[in-house]
Amino acid sequence: MDKIYIKDERLYSGMDKYLKPEYVYIQVENNDSYNIGDYIYKNDINFCSPVSGYVVGYDYKFINSTTKSRVIVIENDYKEKHKINKYVFNKEKLFDTLIANNLLDIYDEYDIKYLIINAIDFEPFVFSKRFYIEKDTSEILMIIDNIMDKMNIDKAVLAVVNDSKYDNLFNYIGTYPNIKIVKVNNYYPVSNNKTLLKELFGISYHKSSLEKKIWILDLLSLMDVNSIIKNNRISNEKIITIGGKGITNTVIVVKIGTSLKEIIKYLGGYRMNDISITIGGPLSGRQISSDDIVITRDIAAIFITKEQTVKEKECISCGKCNSVCPIHLVPVFIMKNINNISNLKKLGTEKCTECGLCSYICPSYINLKDYIIKAKEMIADE
Repeated sequence: MDKIYIKDERLYSGMDKYLKPEYVYIQVENNDSYNIGDYIYKNDINFCSPVSGYVVGYDYKFINSTTKSRVIVIENDYKEKHKINKYVFNKEKLFDTLIANNLLDIYDEYDIKYLIINAIDFEPFVFSKRFYIEKDTSEILMIIDNIMDKMNIDKAVLAVVNDSKYDNLFNYIGTYPNIKIVKVNNYYPVSNNKTLLKELFGISYHKSSLEKKIWILDLLSLMDVNSIIKNNRISNEKIITIGGKGITNTVIVVKIGTSLKEIIKYLGGYRMNDISITIGGPLSGRQISSDDIVITRDIAAIFITKEQTVKEKECISCGKCNSVCPIHLVPVFIMKNINNISNLKKLGTEKCTECGLCSYICPSYINLKDYIIKAKEMIADE
């Protein structure tokens, strides 16, 4: 595999917060029924409401790049009222809640010996994890130590990229002898969990004898795990990177359920006309047709750039897409077999991580990633 190494060019001045949205939009099932005027406490509606306030209606909003969902619209009363529920920590209940929120695999239950914190931002020009570390270093280490204590974990590794900007971490780590900081090579996509584990241990994750003893946790999920330990519910805040030439670049903490339109207004609006909005990073993200989207737990970055139309050319069979694929697929073969599901399966299409390197490297400007995503959807729908 040809590795794409990352040069860190900072475009962001610091971390911002926007935690007082006028409205929030919470996804609900079609059979859920709340009346206009009903009062909603913070963490009501399946523990999801990030604010307290009144129901003002229903709507349909994008919750990802392709899907609109029914949402309840809550007008924030800025009082943060919540029902008092005394929570007594229970380890068994903790595991159940972690599994229910996709923060822990079932096979890891009660057998975790090593906690790996993935503190590497998932793409170039995304700085959410880095800014979180810089702003709350001591708090992060305390949270990791508390998780280890509550779950009887022996050792933890905080994995970061090999960059001098992380040297200050070593000023704090002496207080935590069971937490180790490890720097890894800064190439894309080293943030992929399997790639990261190979960097750390020199072996493929699925072949590791440690497989069932390792819990690998994204740094930004620490807030969720910490909230579950304290309150038996996940955090209602999210750290996202908002970047691109069409907007003020920032790393910002927002409430889950805040509309992108409201965040854009807070940041001063768009800097240009004819914009293109990408949910996710510049390489792995997907464009959306509207800014009528709600911030969910799955949204880690939003990029706003000038809309461009690039004309695809014919494939020249250069093999570059194959050379950069971190899992050794041949993307162009998947594209050429897009209507043959049997061949798509044989080509390992389902293993694609959608990193976008094949599209990035293609000299003919073929959006191979989109072809592969379509192929994966076809296989899933079969």
